[in-house]
Amino acid sequence: MCGHGLGGYPGSYKKGLPISGLDKVRSMRDAFVFHAGTAAADEGVVASGGRVLGVTALGDTVQDAIRRAYRAVSDIRWDDVCYRTDIGKKALTRLEAPPRVGIVMGSDSDVTVMDSAVGIMKKFGIPFDLTVASAHRSPQKAMAFAATARERGIQVLIAGAGHAAHLAGVIAAHTPLPVIGVPIDSSCLQGLDSLLSTVQMPPGVPVATMALGKPGAKNAGILAAQIIALSDPELAEKLDAFKAEMARQVEKKAEELERII
Repeated sequence: MCGHGLGGYPGSYKKGLPISGLDKVRSMRDAFVFHAGTAAADEGVVASGGRVLGVTALGDTVQDAIRRAYRAVSDIRWDDVCYRTDIGKKALTRLEAPPRVGIVMGSDSDVTVMDSAVGIMKKFGIPFDLTVASAHRSPQKAMAFAATARERGIQVLIAGAGHAAHLAGVIAAHTPLPVIGVPIDSSCLQGLDSLLSTVQMPPGVPVATMALGKPGAKNAGILAAQIIALSDPELAEKLDAFKAEMARQVEKKAEELERII
């Protein structure tokens, strides 16, 4: 999404400026305009707020979507219009960087849980791969993902699965890289089955098993970051700051509680 704004924002700016080009963008395929600071007037749509429009586009790739969005942006005009030119840059940088962590889940229904691990990757700026591969329904894909991980530059693998949850074990059996398992509570046994399946590995094939569900996925991301940080001083500094901020938040909550008491 690319944002259109009024010159001077967030300071003072003029209102009531006629907007042109909306009809042209409306005719574009896979480009959409969302109104935020606009109003209807006799002369048509006018700019009435600091953040005026949001332009979104779809594409086969992120780069294609960005290109289409900015093509639409260039057709929309009003006096003193301004907009950012770096939207999507972080996504492109992340896609271009070789992955350092591989995240795999047994089903697309697990994405709501594993998104907690993804969030940690994004927070610390760690490039990652994300895929779905089932130990039972697509075992060849799961084995290939693990077996080729090291040659693709991956340093740590995170595997999340529910029910029988053999995914982390299969991944660990096909790579010398550290594997972190996230048991997911998706069955009628409320995750006990996936927890035991993930943690009870035979000697010689270790899986670092986290807690059930989203807290476990978040900790999997943090543990992966800590492993990589052993040889990455910049990432180690980010983790130090992260831990320090957690401590500050605890102290802040303690102080608030003491004031209430």
